[in-house]
Amino acid sequence: MEDVIQSSAGKRYNSKMDLKSAFHCIRIKETDTYKTGFVTPDGHYEFLRMRFGVTNGPSTMTRAIKNACDHLAPHNVNTYIDDISTSHDDFNYHLKRIYKIFETTKKAGFKLTREKLQFAVPEITLFGRIVSHDGVRPDPECIAAIERYLTLKSIQEVLSFLGFANQFRKYIRNYAVIAKPLINVLKGLEKKTSSAPIILTDDQQRTFETLKSAITTAPILSYFKQGLPTSVETDASYSGLGAVLSQEQNGKRRIIEYASRTLKDAETRYHSNELECTAVHWALTEKFPLYLLGHKFQLITDNYTTAFVVAKSAINRKFARYLVDLAQFDFTTDYRPGKQNVIADHLSRFQTPPVCLVVTASYKTEKR
Repeated sequence: MEDVIQSSAGKRYNSKMDLKSAFHCIRIKETDTYKTGFVTPDGHYEFLRMRFGVTNGPSTMTRAIKNACDHLAPHNVNTYIDDISTSHDDFNYHLKRIYKIFETTKKAGFKLTREKLQFAVPEITLFGRIVSHDGVRPDPECIAAIERYLTLKSIQEVLSFLGFANQFRKYIRNYAVIAKPLINVLKGLEKKTSSAPIILTDDQQRTFETLKSAITTAPILSYFKQGLPTSVETDASYSGLGAVLSQEQNGKRRIIEYASRTLKDAETRYHSNELECTAVHWALTEKFPLYLLGHKFQLITDNYTTAFVVAKSAINRKFARYLVDLAQFDFTTDYRPGKQNVIADHLSRFQTPPVCLVVTASYKTEKR
């Protein structure tokens, strides 16, 4: 899904098409129709075409439309289950791609839903997000659903709410830390207790309200653009890990993505230095590698000795594995006090500096 959204990054003309009764366009193998059998007062019937609800239906549909439109993929035509989208900056080229999609879907036996067609519009809705030339933001219709929640009265409602909120975690700074009180409600519970009623504590209710507010006021995230100044801010505390990917675009700092997670059990016993290194390793190798590999960027830290340790090549043997993993990235470090490093410092509660693992580094110091 993220690949589809990124392929529409910053394009002026966007089109989206939905296949009409897509599942019913796929013929079921004759020897398998008995598996779809059902009985009515009029007799026994079997589906000849794929119906909604079958286990492998979505994957089969995805494969069918992908195979049909595969030759259009190099022209930025994307498919997902029964949706087709395409985005370009040149209007005439965009129209040609739309005609090609028409020819392809007709040849494959698919029909398009007229009411859901969107052609050459400035923004389209993809996977619950509004994708436009300016960036990506949550779909207001999806957000409206969360505003109807007044409180959470059962384990099932907590699961449902967290599952919905998790879709917007990249828009929310330190999502994992904010959501932790609600996540803790689910720990140690069995599936059979999902319908059990609960009463949220004051702390859990505040967490619920904070997440609702954060989702309904989520910012517009920008697209990652190659060649522009890029920075990664990381920070760690015993509440969790946090990271921010941003770029300098048109003279302004634009957020590309927020990332956060809670600590694993073993990590809660780490020294703060090791925890800070874990945050750097996690952000670069797990969260943002698709953006950062092959591009020079800046790592921003609020720990004074980070750049000093790097410049002296004083790498603790315990962090050798981290060093090997980070060797594939090309970046420098920049020391900024917590009062200047506002976003990442939200998680920071410790003064002990980390050992930051980089290959090349430069650092700035302040006179004292």
